Amino acid sequence: MASGKNDDYYKEPKTILCMSAYGELLNAQGYQIIGCSKCKFGKDCSKAHKLDELRELDYYRKWYLRDKSSIDIYKMKSHIIDVIKSGLDLVKKIEYRQKIIAIESLNFVQLLEFWYDITCYHRKIIKEFNQKRHTSTFIEGYNDKRQVPGFYLENEDDVWPLERTFHMCEQYLSLSKDRVIHIRDVCCGNNNCKFGVHDKKYLVCIENMMTGNCSCDSVKVFTEKKAKMKEDALSIKKQLETGLDENGFKISLSPENKIALTKQFNAKVVEFNNYVRLTHLTENGLIPFSIREIEYNKTMPTEDTAPVVKAVAKLVKPGSKK
Repeated sequence: MASGKNDDYYKEPKTILCMSAYGELLNAQGYQIIGCSKCKFGKDCSKAHKLDELRELDYYRKWYLRDKSSIDIYKMKSHIIDVIKSGLDLVKKIEYRQKIIAIESLNFVQLLEFWYDITCYHRKIIKEFNQKRHTSTFIEGYNDKRQVPGFYLENEDDVWPLERTFHMCEQYLSLSKDRVIHIRDVCCGNNNCKFGVHDKKYLVCIENMMTGNCSCDSVKVFTEKKAKMKEDALSIKKQLETGLDENGFKISLSPENKIALTKQFNAKVVEFNNYVRLTHLTENGLIPFSIREIEYNKTMPTEDTAPVVKAVAKLVKPGSKK
């Protein structure tokens, strides 16, 4: 029965690229992607066939836009350590057990990456149990999903999106025009990838997050430099198109000069694209880890403020047993 609604308008938003269509798109850009097949769904495909069809997941969009002043990353670290330690006796994988024992030595970034790793591993086991009809078979040493630690956190909506901004997606980084790549080894997540970011500008400046200071250019300096790079590139492009220099004088556009100007233009474009400013969470209200730590230490009792506990000797009568 017809719904009376515009079917295209009411389709679910597309948050991931169609593997078949993306492979074709990459090949058109000069990559050597093999294993591609024509998408059998065509215009009815639930996945995006073009980059402009992609919609960012609300989950990530809300994280980027959110005021982060209420996020306490020092408290987050303590909570994650407690949760992981509590599951030690249930963990069977030796390398994970060894890392849990030494968990206090991990810095904040290493801790979140470890939580991601150990959590994904064990929740995958739980998922496999949920999909099984029979529970008699062992999965990774477990014979009951109730034995598997899930390492659930109180603030996972903050931890998941934060952890992914510490690193780039490895599959995306491995994408190269210099070698043949199978389509199954290509990440189709784009900005919704859960394994890492695909755009360097989404990477978090770790130094800024931890201390509040960093050597990155300010927003003002970054904007000015970016504008100058664009201006230089456009100036060279204009010389190539008109034969006039930046002052309006006629220049010789011999084949050699054209090649030289083209190289200059391409170099400026690469410089422009590679000059990226990382995400600075303090600009969205985050209080740096070191400041949170100082605040926490101020609440801890010192020798001067700690309550004095007097030792009371047990009275023993002469001749009696102690």
